[in-house]
Amino acid sequence: MKRYGKIHEEGNITPLTLSINHQAMDYPLMPKLLSGRHVGRHPFCEYRGYSIKFFVDIERWNEASRYIVEQVKKSNKLTGMVFKSHLAIGQKILKQIQALGRHGFATLSQKQQADLLKRLFKQSVELCTLGYVPALSDFNTFYFSNLLQDIIQSRANVCAKYGSSPAAVLSLLTTSSRLYPSDLARIELTQIIARTKNKKVRREQALERWLEHWFWLNYGHLGPAWTRKTVAKEIRSLRKAGVDLYRSQIKKEQALWFKRLRLKPNDERIIRTGEDFVFLKGYRQEIIFGVYALLHQAAALAAKKTGIDKNLLLFISISELIDFLGNGRPVSAKELKERQKFCVWVPINLWQESVYIGNKAKQYLGSHMAKEEKVKAVDTFTGQVAYPGQARGTAYIINAVADMKKVKGPFILVSQQTNPELLPAMKQARAFVTDHGGITSHASIVAREMKTPCVIGTRIATKVLKDGDKVEVDAERGIVRKIK
Repeated sequence: MKRYGKIHEEGNITPLTLSINHQAMDYPLMPKLLSGRHVGRHPFCEYRGYSIKFFVDIERWNEASRYIVEQVKKSNKLTGMVFKSHLAIGQKILKQIQALGRHGFATLSQKQQADLLKRLFKQSVELCTLGYVPALSDFNTFYFSNLLQDIIQSRANVCAKYGSSPAAVLSLLTTSSRLYPSDLARIELTQIIARTKNKKVRREQALERWLEHWFWLNYGHLGPAWTRKTVAKEIRSLRKAGVDLYRSQIKKEQALWFKRLRLKPNDERIIRTGEDFVFLKGYRQEIIFGVYALLHQAAALAAKKTGIDKNLLLFISISELIDFLGNGRPVSAKELKERQKFCVWVPINLWQESVYIGNKAKQYLGSHMAKEEKVKAVDTFTGQVAYPGQARGTAYIINAVADMKKVKGPFILVSQQTNPELLPAMKQARAFVTDHGGITSHASIVAREMKTPCVIGTRIATKVLKDGDKVEVDAERGIVRKIK
């Protein structure tokens, strides 16, 4: 029997929300995109509370990664189609989420609720399947990152001439100059503030309409949605220059560096594909946050009807949720409690999955999971540079919002992989270090936006470091070192 290896682990995840990404891995569109390649039939997840481990056929994962990078080297045929389809499906989802608003789901009939969930779930799975093309190119393999680095490194002398490092130039060239949905929301918010100056009533009305459209920003897997208090805080932190000018400035700086570097046409096209991939990850993630918010609305409605804690209902499957809302099929609180404690999820098709609990879950892992290598204690380890720079500080393992309570003073954030729930912590950190990731990972994108030194994909950071360790992060060379 083929055994699957761990490709990813993360906190702050729920089966109900992650099922979109999970089902996408085995969705029929995947082998169509990759000429028959996939990451193994029925990749599975282990859940312990909100913590997850993701298992795939590592050999097939790496094969798919190599294939995508080879296609990128040849032309934009695959990536161009993925980009165009991404935007088209994303806009369909966005319009539906914004039309629904913060409280619209509960006003629909049972049939309308079920139909909406079916339609949005299928569209979201298709969007995430497309999203696996950028992700697979690099996540934990770094095939695409290494290609990009080789191209820029070949012009290291030019980088040095203008007082920059190849890592810094690559980081700039792969930062998105396009506007994300959240950027559009902030531009709209800025316009509201400008046109309602000294008009309190009109401003309140306009902000309420804005919140109806954008309540799901930064929702993540666990929420919460934005509130008026959140909006007030956002208004205080809006960029003085404006987010549209910020993206425009990035585009100008990129154009200047492309002019300086004088890359071969195909090399420049590959670098620009890197920026496309980074944009698509952020774009897809923000759109899917709206769907996560909708799923939470549906779970809250189910909780109200059943009396079952909403947090337990985040361990329900999408098909079970649709069956309950559409047909009134009962949900077992006892089963959900067992799933919350420990379970294994295996997707069979878009609307079907096997969920194992207790001893059956242990048996499934025992027969399908490859043995993990023991991590040796080391004082120095390496990863991939996501954003260059250097930092020293005290390391804290931050995988969940609750972990922030232990932080004292300036620190180095060490995580399995960051997610939107950890943004408040990331804003305070001197550097980020993660176990997993790639050029399109959350930590990479945020590091570029915040200009924070970041080393990703170390595989072992959270295993060899502990809270309170003094560390040095060299995000020029991708080295993390314990210091005394």
